[in-house]
Amino acid sequence: MGMVLLEILRAHHLLCLQGFRGLGYSPAFVENMAAVHRQLFSEQETLVLLTNGADVICAACPHLDERGACARGAPETRDDAVLQALGVQAGRRDTWRAWLDRLAARLDEATFERVCAGCAWLDLGYCREGLGALRTLRAGDSLLPLDGGGIRWG
Repeated sequence: MGMVLLEILRAHHLLCLQGFRGLGYSPAFVENMAAVHRQLFSEQETLVLLTNGADVICAACPHLDERGACARGAPETRDDAVLQALGVQAGRRDTWRAWLDRLAARLDEATFERVCAGCAWLDLGYCREGLGALRTLRAGDSLLPLDGGGIRWG
């Protein structure tokens, strides 16, 4: 196992990372998200602090304004809904694997639909597919990133 890092993630990005397939708002955004995806899925003991503000993924987003806020929509609403579904508050820290286990156990389809309603990426179905795969994982299976994003179990 490599060095354990701390990543700061928006709570709703837990869902986005399940469905990531190499698409995004700009080439720099995609490259950054792919790097975060690879890190988390290859080093599942990485510590992740959940936030309802800008994070490591937002850092490369072309919609981030000079104040560090999203100039497109209100992602804090999605973050707060995910935090509520997980039963935690912003600032909570755990391993990536523990967050995935909690996400699979606590985020049902109705909550997913409510949290992601209106998301531009929802109709592609990637996040729903990734979350479904996560829910079918058996305890102790490792999560392996797919080349184009997403996960498979090994």
